[in-house]
Amino acid sequence: MAQPSSKKTPSVYLYIPNIIGYFRIIINFIAFAVCYSNRVLFAILYFFSFFCDGLDGWFARKFNQASTFGAVLDMVTDRVSTACLLALLSQFYRPGLVFLMLLGLDITSHWFQMYSSFLSGKTSHKDVKDTGNWLLKLYYGHRPFMAFCCVASEVLYIVLFLFADEKSTSLLNVCGNLLKQSPLTVFVFISTLVGWALKQVINVIQMKSAADACVVFDLKRGNNGHHSVYLSCEDANLLGDERHIENLTGSASHQKKDALFFFFSSPIPTRRRSRAEARDGGGAGERSAGGAGAEQRPHDAVADYQNEAEVGDALAEAFQTGLVKREDLFITTKLWNSDHGHVVEACKDSLKKLRLDYLDLYLIHFPVATRHTGVGTTASALGDDGVLDIDTTISLETTWHAMEDLVSMGLVRSIGISNYDIFLTRDCLAYAKIKPAVNQIETHPYFQRDCLVKFCQKHGILVTAHTPLGGSTANTEWFGSVSCLDDPVIKSLAEKYGKTPAQLVLRWGLQRNTVVIPKTSKEERLQENFAVFDFAISDEDMEKMRSIDRKYRTNQPAKFWGIDLFA
Repeated sequence: MAQPSSKKTPSVYLYIPNIIGYFRIIINFIAFAVCYSNRVLFAILYFFSFFCDGLDGWFARKFNQASTFGAVLDMVTDRVSTACLLALLSQFYRPGLVFLMLLGLDITSHWFQMYSSFLSGKTSHKDVKDTGNWLLKLYYGHRPFMAFCCVASEVLYIVLFLFADEKSTSLLNVCGNLLKQSPLTVFVFISTLVGWALKQVINVIQMKSAADACVVFDLKRGNNGHHSVYLSCEDANLLGDERHIENLTGSASHQKKDALFFFFSSPIPTRRRSRAEARDGGGAGERSAGGAGAEQRPHDAVADYQNEAEVGDALAEAFQTGLVKREDLFITTKLWNSDHGHVVEACKDSLKKLRLDYLDLYLIHFPVATRHTGVGTTASALGDDGVLDIDTTISLETTWHAMEDLVSMGLVRSIGISNYDIFLTRDCLAYAKIKPAVNQIETHPYFQRDCLVKFCQKHGILVTAHTPLGGSTANTEWFGSVSCLDDPVIKSLAEKYGKTPAQLVLRWGLQRNTVVIPKTSKEERLQENFAVFDFAISDEDMEKMRSIDRKYRTNQPAKFWGIDLFA
């Protein structure tokens, strides 16, 4: 079996910024060891460590050695050194409680910020683009301003330490004496006070902003104590590797195993299946109940597919018979185009049909609002000219804020977007209070969309790939699509790895860190789709697959709506 090529890379522990971090710990240890016997030496060592703090960031950017471990190491070193200095000051000055409160604020603010950043899927605690506070954005977005605040704060603490005597010193008296010194000393002291005050205000803002992010996370999750199926991705037929599941669930290993089973049941009629089949009574229900019993537990009941009531009946039966519990399922549906102005009503209608109290994920199906035809009706609203009747009075921003209301109302736990391009996604991030958990898009080897995929991943949006195999027979009939499964490169590599072309393409999607949604209604295909975790595509072969991108979209609404939504 072919194995991925291995490239020797330095251990994260040996990254240059992290080595500097270890050196800082040693310097700080020596500094505090001599703080009572030699205050001047302490101040010199302390500021040398502070200088190294800026140096490690430069090396991280210079050599592309930024790491999560390094960020945590840097954060802990900064916080511990500042905390120790504040603890010292609390012993020399009265009221000492002032410094202990500053210590608590500093640690709490930064811990909240670091933790909430990880919860939000951000790669850095300095990513505050989604905050609405200009001062916090200024602090993390402009290094000179951050440097001024941090340096001023540390200089103030060191000056107070150097001016303290062995007896309990009045903080106000020392500050008053400093204001009686030379003009230069007074200027430096006042400047440090201004920078210190800004730093404390920013700490408070940061703590509140990060706390809000944690609350939003709880609201999205439902905050009911279970984590086993909290996945920020569409559940239907979902396929994700174990690392991805771990990142999304944060749950125990047996729960991750269950989550893997969630990814392949296919009770869902899709656009690749005819509408007649989608409406054919019994089929979806039988497959839904059967899938639940087999622990293949995701269910997608999209309004446009007109199967919500049928899936709801099957789920109700499964709950009543004890076949499965609601908390073991991850259920998704979508907002149809004609309901953009009636988001809450449409969601409640879907919940009623599904016979549920909440949804795990609710997606905007297409980035377009059309003429309202009644809640729950999904016929495409076409004008007299046969072209989609777009409602120009409803913006996507308005629709998104209504989606956010669903989270606060407890009707849904996560919200996302579907078929959004890079610019629409960017706009959504700009106005979102709750950023989309998912962007479900068409992507496959013939339509790779690297820029969009990387943009979403950079901003913590999980990419799920519908049509991951490049279309099916229906797409060929409707749109004249060409399947990537017939590509000579795909066939050759599939033979090399001893896999089918479909398995190779699914594995390719996983190794791009996307979640793929292969549609199947056949048991044998279901099992075939599972067999993608026992091999890996080498870097060289990933590049070969990258080279066959035709930028070819198979899903072309212009064919039936008379307008190209993706133009």
